[in-house]
Amino acid sequence: MIHNHSRKAGSLTLILIKHSALNVMKIRKQRNQQVETPLLGLLPILLTWILIPLYLYLQPVILYHHLIPFTFYVGLINAYSVGQMITAHLVKADFPYGNALVVPLAYGLFDSLGPAIGAWPSALGDGVYQVAFVFLCLGLGIGVYGSFVVSCSNFQAGFNLSRR
Repeated sequence: MIHNHSRKAGSLTLILIKHSALNVMKIRKQRNQQVETPLLGLLPILLTWILIPLYLYLQPVILYHHLIPFTFYVGLINAYSVGQMITAHLVKADFPYGNALVVPLAYGLFDSLGPAIGAWPSALGDGVYQVAFVFLCLGLGIGVYGSFVVSCSNFQAGFNLSRR
């Protein structure tokens, strides 16, 4: 049941990304601007969404028993990415291609990949340490995203005070 919903949600997400990219390409061509540059902004998101199902595939204990904290962690990854993009757009900064919250997920996948291919033993194993790792990632996500929100709020408050 969960796999069927995941396939439908994943298919819908890919369709929406495709149409968004085609829309951006069309507008950039009309403006005689480079088409490929904004599409590079999709790479971090695509990388993240490749890592997520791979990690869940390699760690079924997380998929079947601890999906809620993992889902919150993934939500924080996405919220932080979107917040960085919006902030960069507002202050006319460069596009943010990195997200610090993806790094632990990449390490978790790397750790889980070793036993799957028979190359090295997992440092976290398959049981309680993987669960602890997911909760560590969730805590890290809350801390990083929380500090981002506070810094944006403080910046906005300081900006409003200086305009009086």
